[in-house]
Amino acid sequence: MGRAERRAAERAARREEVERMASPVFARKIATMERISQHGITPKDLQKAEEKAWRAGYTAASTALVKGLYAAMMLSLHELHGFGHKRLARVLRKADDYLVTVIDSQELIDKVWEDMGIDIRINEGIERIREV
Repeated sequence: MGRAERRAAERAARREEVERMASPVFARKIATMERISQHGITPKDLQKAEEKAWRAGYTAASTALVKGLYAAMMLSLHELHGFGHKRLARVLRKADDYLVTVIDSQELIDKVWEDMGIDIRINEGIERIREV
């Protein structure tokens, strides 16, 4: 038995052992990773790609969230207080200025609490905004 045959037999034995011990989904993942790593892509490369994709998704989601919050605030100001185009644009620029110049979100939340007495508790289920 030559070296190539011996290695093929060892791989087959390892694969059978993994399939017996692990769930079918995990075994397919291992087999896929082995097949990919034989063609120059290592598990480390896959991990880097996964982290890069996660960061890209996080950035896209963050951008959409901030836009949605801006839109919700602008619609609320328009409906409740009759703010028009110019006034809403000024509010939006000021909010953006706060977001760009403040170090972190908690600093903004603390400032709202200190200056206006409004406690923002988004994690709460029922009473998310509380006036004190």
